[in-house]
Amino acid sequence: MNRASLRAMTQTLMVQVPRQNEDAARALLMKAAEAEKVRVIREQTARSGVAPTLEVVVDGKRGAPFASVAADGMILLEWGYVREVAFAALQALRKAGPRESGDWGRTLTILSDGIQVNAAAYIPHLAREVHVVATQPYARRLEIGKTKRGDPFVLDDEDYKLVERTALRLRSVYRQVAKVAFAYVDLNDAWQLTNRAARAGKGGGQVRYPAVQITGWQVQ
Repeated sequence: MNRASLRAMTQTLMVQVPRQNEDAARALLMKAAEAEKVRVIREQTARSGVAPTLEVVVDGKRGAPFASVAADGMILLEWGYVREVAFAALQALRKAGPRESGDWGRTLTILSDGIQVNAAAYIPHLAREVHVVATQPYARRLEIGKTKRGDPFVLDDEDYKLVERTALRLRSVYRQVAKVAFAYVDLNDAWQLTNRAARAGKGGGQVRYPAVQITGWQVQ
């Protein structure tokens, strides 16, 4: 991905016209804002396959409609790329992880502020923190490269710290629009177990899984 193609996080739209043309000024500003909104969404979706989220601030009022702008007012378009980063993390982890059975890719899980979502497109636009979690039972052993007894778990150095290395790569690519880090997430083991294991009554405790953690720059 070309980092320069990412749209600026915040765009400011203003117009200046003589006072007697206030209605024209408001109409021009609303038209410009709507056109810019449509253009950015179209271009960024075509570039990445994921539409950026948008938070609108009109004359200092967050979430206000374009039509509420004053003639000498200001419209801010705040673009968010957390969904795109989460989608990129999913794709990268699927490609980097074990693929023989397909279980690794199928069990990658997205948590938005601790709540599971089915796809990156469903991440709320005001989400504060997103985790893309590798929930296979062997994910942590694959990350640290050792079994519980301390024996080597991987044969190739490229399989070691798989999630952490993915997070580092994404942090470099998306550093202009999001904070990306490696983290561990504690989840309920019973929720993650296979149906057979759950029926057998196994698990029930907390298990720590490796994850790519994503926070948008606009989050304070």
